[in-house]
Formats: sequence, C-alpha cells, structure tokens
Amino acid sequence: MELSDREIWAIVHGVLFGSAFLLGFSGLFFSLWGFRGTGLTREGITSRAGKLAAGAWGMAAVAWLAVFSGTWMIFPWYMESGGVARELLADPARSSWETFGMEWKSHIAWFAPILATAVAICISHFREELAERDAMRHTLAWMLAAAFACAGIAGLLGALITRVVPIR
Repeated sequence: MELSDREIWAIVHGVLFGSAFLLGFSGLFFSLWGFRGTGLTREGITSRAGKLAAGAWGMAAVAWLAVFSGTWMIFPWYMESGGVARELLADPARSSWETFGMEWKSHIAWFAPILATAVAICISHFREELAERDAMRHTLAWMLAAAFACAGIAGLLGALITRVVPIR
C-alpha cells in the first residue's frame, strides 16, 4: 500500500494533530477540575499550576496546527477541480449533506483553538489562584469541554466526508 503526499498530510492533520488535541483533553480537563488547594502545599500548588499551564498551551498549539493544516492544506485539495466540488455537483442528492458537512466542519473547527487558547491564557494568568476559585476553574473546564466538542464534531465530519469523497 502506497500513500500519496496528500494522504500523508491528511493523516498528519487528523491523526497526529487532531487526535493529540482530543486525547490531551481528558488529562487537562480532569487535572483542571480537580485542582484544589486542599491537601496540597504551596509548592505543590505552584508545581501543578505550572503543569496545567504547560498542558493547556500544548493543547492550544496542536489545535491551531490542526486548524491551520486543515484550512490551508487539506481544504483547498477538496475544492480544486476534480475534487469534492465536482463530485458533489454531479449528484444533487448527495450535494446538500456533504456541502453542509464541509461548511459546518470548516467553520466549527475554528472554535476549538480559540477556546483552548482562552483557557490557556486564563490558566497562565491566574495559576495558583485557580486552586481556591472553584467557579473559575469549573468555567474553564467547561470552556475546554466546548473546545473538545467542536473538535470532535469537526473530526467526525471530516472523517465522514473523507470516507465519501477521498483526497486524491
């Protein structure tokens, strides 16, 4: 089995960048949710806050890599002649759902890195304070969950569209 350059980039985009974000979510979400000052020394809180900030920035970075590679590398391949546009226009019954899926995924995907970056900025700014501020910590965890949902929907739609109209 031989993979084309485009297929390799699609794998890097979805499997490497996309799944790194989705897999990192659970670790950061539960670390953030459980980041309480009770039972920890000041040094422990400082150490965990630094690890939370590093994890949040790492997640934001891979989310941006996934969105940039999808928007400026993968998406144009679908739109060039012979790509998804020609196949969808040839079959109007398929056209509406795949067009909807392509537009939805290309727009909703941008929410994931934006929300992940907002979470990373807040974690970096408040650091140790988060251990004492339950409401803020929970709000950031839910913002992270929204980023996960956006990335998950975009990834699912991307996989379905690639299954129906593969990149050539």
